[in-house]
Amino acid sequence: MKNPKILKGFPGSILGFNQFPDTDYFYSSFHMREDNRQSLYSDQWEIHVIELKKLNKSEVKDNHKTLYKWACLISADREEERMIIEKDPYIEEAVKELEKLERDPNRMDEYLFRQKNLSDYATQMKFSKELGKTEGRAEGEYMFASLMQRLFLDGRIEDARLAVGDENMRIKLYKEYHLIK
Repeated sequence: MKNPKILKGFPGSILGFNQFPDTDYFYSSFHMREDNRQSLYSDQWEIHVIELKKLNKSEVKDNHKTLYKWACLISADREEERMIIEKDPYIEEAVKELEKLERDPNRMDEYLFRQKNLSDYATQMKFSKELGKTEGRAEGEYMFASLMQRLFLDGRIEDARLAVGDENMRIKLYKEYHLIK
C-alpha cells in the first residue's frame, strides 16, 4: 500500500569499480524484500548503483539512455565531455554551472566549506553512534551482572538461569530489583 505522505527515496552509489561480477550492465536497481516470502518491504525504498567501469561494455536499454549520458559525463575526460554536451542541453547547462563554480574562487570555497561541514557532521554522527553503542553495551553488562549477583546472593539460581535466556523474565527481575523503572 502506498503512503501518499512519504516521498520515494532514491539513494544510490556511483562506483569506479565493478561491484557485481554477474552482469556487464552498468546500472542496477535494488528493492528490499523479505528473505523467505520475497514480499516487497515498500515500493518507496530503492537503491540504485552505477558501475562506471561497465559503461563501454553495456548495450544501453531505452529507458536508461539519459542515465547513461549522465554516467558518461561523470567518467568522461574533456574531449568526451564535449561530445556528450553537444547531444544534451541539460548536460551542457550542468557543465557550464560546474565551470562557473571552478572559475569563481568564492563559490568554490563555499562549496568546499559545505562539503567539509557535511563530512564533519557525518563523522561526528558515526562517532556518537559508536560511543552510544559502547556506553549502552557497558551499562547493559553492568545491569546484567548486578542482577545475577543479587539473584545468586538471594539463592534464586533458577530465576538466574531463566533470566539468561528469557528477555521478559530478565525485565521482570530488573524491575523487581529496581535496576530499571
